[in-house]
Amino acid sequence: MKHLYIILLVLPLIGFGQFDTISEYYPNGELRLKEFPEGEYILKNFYLENGELSHVITTKNNTLISFSIGDLYNPERYFIREFDSDGNLLREGDYDDEHRKQGLWKYYHEEEGYLLSELIFQNNELIRSKSYYKSGGILEEFVKSEPLIFRVFYETGYLKKIWTKDSERCWDENGNQIECKFLHHWN
Repeated sequence: MKHLYIILLVLPLIGFGQFDTISEYYPNGELRLKEFPEGEYILKNFYLENGELSHVITTKNNTLISFSIGDLYNPERYFIREFDSDGNLLREGDYDDEHRKQGLWKYYHEEEGYLLSELIFQNNELIRSKSYYKSGGILEEFVKSEPLIFRVFYETGYLKKIWTKDSERCWDENGNQIECKFLHHWN
């Protein structure tokens, strides 16, 4: 019976100890790192020597899932990078204090890693975007202006189509203006 009590007292310490918060400190006593393990995920907060939050990373099974610069808990504006479970960069960009997308956001191909698109946001509203071919050339471009402008390009870089609210113009692969038909960038 005595051994049963000892096992019952020690078992919670062994079983639950793996999810304890881990803290590291600078020589001056300020917090340097605070880790929050949660199963296969670990949230790590890194601090400057003055106590200010520097950046936050999230890992899953020791693979980087997200990287943020700035204070996620009290942000004025912060930068984030998100990764898939294999560590491939998926997207990166800025949020403001109301968690609205601001400025340049980049999105990457999930499997091959090349830049898919760049979008510019103002208060979470898309104001400009560019999509890219795998080769890096511009596929299409959108500009929120008066009037709206939408451009489509051939992979060679030649302009394929310009569309606005009031007009559209089209070109063949050699740069000669042609009559516009129902034209998709994949045709």
